[in-house]
Amino acid sequence: MIETIQQVTGDSIGRIGVSEMTVRAVIVFAYGLLLGRFAFTRAFGKWSPPDILVTVVVGSNLSRTLTGPAPLVPTLVATTVLVAAYWIVSRLASAWPPLDWLFKGRAILLVRGGELDSTALRRAALSHSDVEEALRERGFRTLDDVDESYLERNGQISVLRREEV
Repeated sequence: MIETIQQVTGDSIGRIGVSEMTVRAVIVFAYGLLLGRFAFTRAFGKWSPPDILVTVVVGSNLSRTLTGPAPLVPTLVATTVLVAAYWIVSRLASAWPPLDWLFKGRAILLVRGGELDSTALRRAALSHSDVEEALRERGFRTLDDVDESYLERNGQISVLRREEV
């Protein structure tokens, strides 16, 4: 079975022709679709740092199998193990808050009652201008209009409007 796969997909040291690369492309495409369907439900929109890391590593692995420098089957198996571990840790993190904090972090309060927290800005590596830009993008003219603003775990800044009293 392994010899048949190697014949159809080429050897594992990078010497593959057009037909072998085409077969690899179809296999990698189908495999990527399956991974995306079952493992990456949060993709494209609300990414946390672990989501980005796993996506980059999976993309790197799949590209190496496509062009030939990595053996096809062992690399797909290793990628599957990586994605399964990511899936398990994600599920455990959603059920256990300490792991969730370790895996994804916490939101950082940047503005409270119209006042910027300079310590939080330093911790988040943001400038006053970064926060003002995010506020303008969300329709806020000044900090006085803001009750609270957070740097969320996915890197976006959320803003809660100050209520008129």
